[in-house]
Amino acid sequence: MRALLRSTSAYTSFCGGAQTAAHFSLVLFPDERLLRPLLKECAKAFFGAADGSRTAKLIDEECFSDCIILPPAGGKLTAELAATIAEESILRPVEGEKKLFVLDAFHTVTPLVQNKLLKLLEEPPEGVYFLAGAAAEHTVLPTVLSRACRLAVAPFPEEAVAGSAKKSGLPSLPPCACSCATRSLSPRGSSGMRRCVPRSSVRSCGAIPRARLPRGFHTRRRRSARYSSMRILRRRRSRSRCG
Repeated sequence: MRALLRSTSAYTSFCGGAQTAAHFSLVLFPDERLLRPLLKECAKAFFGAADGSRTAKLIDEECFSDCIILPPAGGKLTAELAATIAEESILRPVEGEKKLFVLDAFHTVTPLVQNKLLKLLEEPPEGVYFLAGAAAEHTVLPTVLSRACRLAVAPFPEEAVAGSAKKSGLPSLPPCACSCATRSLSPRGSSGMRRCVPRSSVRSCGAIPRARLPRGFHTRRRRSARYSSMRILRRRRSRSRCG
């Protein structure tokens, strides 16, 4: 799985460390299952952490003091966490000269919280970098997008994901929430990536459920349209007779 994540353009853009990385990078990756692991691999490349090193292990465990990964796995970035990020960004790094904030699931962040982080993302303190990951671009505010270095990553084929997990000895991952059948129902975004539609809103056959209408709705609608047209004709006839 690690080799598959490291084959992406987002990972290679961080291999040069802080010299080549932007102060605010936004990884657009529609596969939510692998979004957090991809961000961790990018963080390792940012700090130049070799496989098996202390820094790499701490980043995998989300315990490295200069790499703060938020929110906790399965959580959501709230206004309280945004205030914590602002306070933590002022402090100097502990083990080096740079500090990295990794913001996972940025597509779930509310517009209010995004606006709170906007100034910090635009002008971070010296030595502070931000790496955010989002599964959908349309949920990110345009003001935030305009300040980010966007790194679009296409979803991996399911065969490649299953084969990589088998080689790594990991359990098979559940199907991607943005399969080809689901993505075909959603419009394209500005970057050419398809917007994800929740699988719960799509039937297994690929059709969107049709809303139920009250009984006799269409009949009453036709009658009202017919009666309104009859009233218009009567008014015209009465006007012509009076004239």
